[in-house]
Amino acid sequence: MAGIDFQAILDGMSAGNTSNDPIRSIYEILPIYDNVQQHLLFQAFYFIEKYDLADMRAMFESFDKVMAHNKNLGLLSSKVLQNLLSAYTQNKYLRGIKVSTLNNVTDVQQE
Repeated sequence: MAGIDFQAILDGMSAGNTSNDPIRSIYEILPIYDNVQQHLLFQAFYFIEKYDLADMRAMFESFDKVMAHNKNLGLLSSKVLQNLLSAYTQNKYLRGIKVSTLNNVTDVQQE
């Protein structure tokens, strides 16, 4: 039976944001598969590892590369992702405000 490379699996789980683009980083954390597809994929990989099916492993690796370009956008309707997008846009907006403007606002609020 082939060994499992846990480091490669863990490296694949992180969403590396090399461009510092918040929209790209959100897109990278979107899941590729839904729950049913993940369940079927895990069952298939169990038998692939159990019986050392190299041709099936290669087929699923190429399938995974194709599916990585087709993200599951059903998650976009979830409240969690909407809050994440809102937080990114507010963070981008707040970075553009000058410190002198913030000082004037706090002076008005204190009066």
